[in-house]
Amino acid sequence: MIELKQRILIALSKLANRDAHQITVEDLEKIIQALSNDGVSMLLNCLYDTMNDSKPAVKKESIQLLAVLCTARTDSVATHLTKIIAHIVKRLKDSDSQVREACCDIVGSLSALYLKGGGGSDGVASLFVKPLFEMIDESNKAAQGKATVCMALGDRLFIWRI
Repeated sequence: MIELKQRILIALSKLANRDAHQITVEDLEKIIQALSNDGVSMLLNCLYDTMNDSKPAVKKESIQLLAVLCTARTDSVATHLTKIIAHIVKRLKDSDSQVREACCDIVGSLSALYLKGGGGSDGVASLFVKPLFEMIDESNKAAQGKATVCMALGDRLFIWRI
């Protein structure tokens, strides 16, 4: 696990390097595909830390890698869904529009994964609704707008039944 964490941290630190960016993303995607269930929590924590990077491109890529992880390890990640959504909603306040757009994309992806065909339980649906409604109450207009976009995903966000 220590060796794996080192590989992940080294790869994440290379995301800002334009020359190595694509190779690094591919490397991280391979790590995600080969990851055991025990490594999911560790990778999530590394991605959360990277989402706080000062470079928008690194934050955006971390959000996109989070989507890759959720898609590859849907069941293993499900127990972490509350924290994942909280981190995504927090990034809706980001000053960079591409980061906010990536957040909207992942909310749509996660809702499609965890609320398939409206079949998700009310508890799971509320994991999406509550933080987005709270964000709409924020004074940050850009964050409000993106939270509204997330809510308006209609066919991808099956929570209108609540």
